[in-house]
Amino acid sequence: MDTPFLRTVSRIALRTRRGEIAKELRISRERQEEVSLGLSSTVAGVSRQQMTAYDGRSWMVYRAEFPTPEDVSRAHKATEPSTAIAIALPLHDVEAGKIHAGLPVAPTGVAVFANAQFDPTTSRQEFPDNEWNKALVPLVAELWSGAVLDSFDRDPRSAWQMIPIVGETDERSQMSVIRRLEAEVIASARQRVASRLALHVAGKGKLPLREQAVEEKPLERVLTPNETAGLAGLEATVPVEVRDARGRWREVLKDWRTAGVSLPMPVTVDQALALFEDEARAPSDVVALSAVALKEGLSEQLLGLPCVVARDGRRLVPPLEDAPEAVAPEVSPLAQQLGVVTPLHPAHLADEPGARRVLDWLRECGAVVDGTDDREVVHRLAVAGRSDRHIARPLRVEQLQALRAVPSRADLRSGGSQSISRPG
Repeated sequence: MDTPFLRTVSRIALRTRRGEIAKELRISRERQEEVSLGLSSTVAGVSRQQMTAYDGRSWMVYRAEFPTPEDVSRAHKATEPSTAIAIALPLHDVEAGKIHAGLPVAPTGVAVFANAQFDPTTSRQEFPDNEWNKALVPLVAELWSGAVLDSFDRDPRSAWQMIPIVGETDERSQMSVIRRLEAEVIASARQRVASRLALHVAGKGKLPLREQAVEEKPLERVLTPNETAGLAGLEATVPVEVRDARGRWREVLKDWRTAGVSLPMPVTVDQALALFEDEARAPSDVVALSAVALKEGLSEQLLGLPCVVARDGRRLVPPLEDAPEAVAPEVSPLAQQLGVVTPLHPAHLADEPGARRVLDWLRECGAVVDGTDDREVVHRLAVAGRSDRHIARPLRVEQLQALRAVPSRADLRSGGSQSISRPG
């Protein structure tokens, strides 16, 4: 039983010659309810009903009575004042749909299941390209768009899979009626659905999709909704709760933008770099954004941004290799006394891929030293001295005494003392 449009048959049993049931197929129906889909005022009898097949597949079926198209009539059948149309939105994964004229007739490359009074050919395997069939196509698309918008109200996460995008149509199909229907449904999605779609945002109610920000995929779960909205200059962000896990929603929005639908462009990683100036961001969020920026090839930009978090929460620009200052996971008493090595925040030392990527990059840049090795700390000062880089403040007497207590090193003897300013 492979049709969601059966209205009375609920069970089919295949029996052997002995009367034994060899196979049994069932379909169950929920209570049918009237709904308002915002269709034209002349459409009557709009209803919604969930159908579930024996194997767990289910559809939400929408039915409506449309006024019969003017100046056309059915072939070899009486033309009534109204014509019944039904749309079945699959609540399970599908890759293609099927068009019915009472019974299934023709497949379609988009996931649209429709039942209408199309005129089939004698073989009932295709539809002739007559005026009646052409006139039904926009009516099917209108009901489909209303049904999809209703689905977004009920379960937005599953509704994204119902939206067809360019490239999904069946190129093998040469039947012009089917091709017309596919094109009409895609156009309806891009125009009627896209312009009317509003999604619920916590604390703000339902907002039009065009007023909700989105971020590039690498930034998903890296930026907060408020950060994404702020960078986009909007009041809200498309909520996580309405996004499907497979990311179909991104594909749909991309298709709509390509078609010219006025939607906000995704916030880019480059735009998000401005958030490093926000000292209120959590250290883990700073590290996560740094990891994304590195993955996207923005290491040069990071070198000039306060993307390093100190243990005390301060934000630092990564020290260059020839700078007297450095950062380290841990620091010795001497390094702490000199104040030239800053301990890193634990967020930089977390055992997760993003933090490891950032820490490795800081090492490659020469920003990280072994802060527990006094000789390495002094050697850092010596190298900085040879590059005419000096520490910011003159050393105090006790700091100089601490330096003298460190065993000498060849690099230090060869001119490194110029990076150390004596107290006036």
